[in-house]
Amino acid sequence: QTYAALASAHQTGQAVEFNQITANLYQDFAGVAQAQWHDFKNLGPEHLFNRVQPFVTCMALYLVSLILVFLSWLFWPEPLRKSALGIAAVALVLHTVALLLRIWIQGRPPVTNLYYSAIFISWGSVCFGLLFERLHRNGIGAASAAVVGFVSLLIAHGLAMDGDTMEMLQAVLDTNLWL
Repeated sequence: QTYAALASAHQTGQAVEFNQITANLYQDFAGVAQAQWHDFKNLGPEHLFNRVQPFVTCMALYLVSLILVFLSWLFWPEPLRKSALGIAAVALVLHTVALLLRIWIQGRPPVTNLYYSAIFISWGSVCFGLLFERLHRNGIGAASAAVVGFVSLLIAHGLAMDGDTMEMLQAVLDTNLWL
């Protein structure tokens, strides 16, 4: 209806009416754009997060930790095991910070698709592996944490390439944080 009035005003040469209609359209669009602007408020942090790729860095750290654990079973058991544990702990801290940033950027829990579910499961598994290592101090907990962390993040990286895989659940999970 507005477009028809706009075209009619333009064809008949009524510049004042034409300008008034375009001003009204501009105001209508500005109102809609401002109402939707909250959807784009985290665009800068999202871009930075994707450039930094903290989960890929975690993958590399978990792999280095695993190699050090294997080497500790062959040479210098105590120093290499402690180094592996320290690197795995640093990777877990980075993993935790990255997971919290994703929760803040998305505004919802990290289980809305298979990619973020794999990352969350990886985080929990690494926590348990490092706790096991803290209790037994033999390298098995650190090795299991590193293996699970690396493999789970590798699987998650593959799932990210496939796109969203849980479309049916996303509507429910997006609206209910407690789920």
